[in-house]
Amino acid sequence: MAWIWENNKWPNYHYESDKVASLEKEFLIASGEWIGIISQLSENDENLVRVKLLTDEAHKTSEIEAEYLDKDSLQSSIQRQFGIHTDLRKTTASEQGIAELMIDVYKNSSTPLHHERLFQWHKLVMNGRNDLIEIGKYRSREAAMQIISGAIHQPTVHYQAPSGLDVAKHMEGFMNWYRSEKHLPITIKAALSHLRFEQIHPFEDGNGRIGRALAEYSISQDIGKPMLLSLSSAIAANKKQYYDELQHSNRSLNVTRWIEYFTDLIINAQQRSKKLLRFVLKKSDLLYRLENQLNDRQKKVILRLFEAGIDGFKGGLSSRNYQAIAKTSSATATRDLADLVTKKALYKTGEKKHSRYWLNIDETS
Repeated sequence: MAWIWENNKWPNYHYESDKVASLEKEFLIASGEWIGIISQLSENDENLVRVKLLTDEAHKTSEIEAEYLDKDSLQSSIQRQFGIHTDLRKTTASEQGIAELMIDVYKNSSTPLHHERLFQWHKLVMNGRNDLIEIGKYRSREAAMQIISGAIHQPTVHYQAPSGLDVAKHMEGFMNWYRSEKHLPITIKAALSHLRFEQIHPFEDGNGRIGRALAEYSISQDIGKPMLLSLSSAIAANKKQYYDELQHSNRSLNVTRWIEYFTDLIINAQQRSKKLLRFVLKKSDLLYRLENQLNDRQKKVILRLFEAGIDGFKGGLSSRNYQAIAKTSSATATRDLADLVTKKALYKTGEKKHSRYWLNIDETS
């Protein structure tokens, strides 16, 4: 089987412009809405959104590679990077490294991409690893790099990347293309950047995490503003399809299907980001409406519900949850919850021991 990079026309991809034009338009419209919403947030709320989405991205991009990091530790590390007060939670080298990668992608997207930045990203992703020979540099050994699965005695080879002897040449070509390509639609450049990077597979390990970071970096550069998408959360929702699409794209220089798939991922990530932004705006609206009407216990619980995010408490807030958060008695919790329902801060479902409480906000508006 010939691999895509063995085609003498690679990486001269082609695609059907009419099929992907509407997706780019949808992305641009949503981007304008995103920028408009985030401009309405207070500095504290904008920090909350940043930390939430960067934590999600760090967590999910690692999970895709079967590396399961502690989400609270990642969040604490990212908060420290932004100078936000947090606990002194200890983080592992892996957690610290991926958190710093997310921060660099977010804070420095206005600066040019260069080899040294990719080398630094690789050092961060491989932070704490001592089993690799080449860290912070491209592969240079002749041995084949293969993506395989199945039994050791009879593996299935899904993809074989170019020899390490050719990686530096391929990455120089990639870098020249990336820096000189000024007219590609934003989503198409992000999709092709990710695909071409993954087909070269320039590092000994960590290519997936760096390739996904590269796609978000590309989007932010072309928009002219750091975007918060958590693209990896959209990928992780159907990881098998992601790998299937990558594998399919290794067979042909016609990348229409890949661009459609990847742009859909970007738009899905964008929609979740917008939903979170609206959710945080609703928090501000609710607290403003109820200013001086809540006691300290009620305010603490309301803020805790917002901290739980869009998905909220699994199964809703119970009286027992309220007692634990507010550190109060059952009778006081019952009175406080009834008052919050009367003030339309919460709404109630169920009765007696099955009563559950939910934030009374319209997340669609």
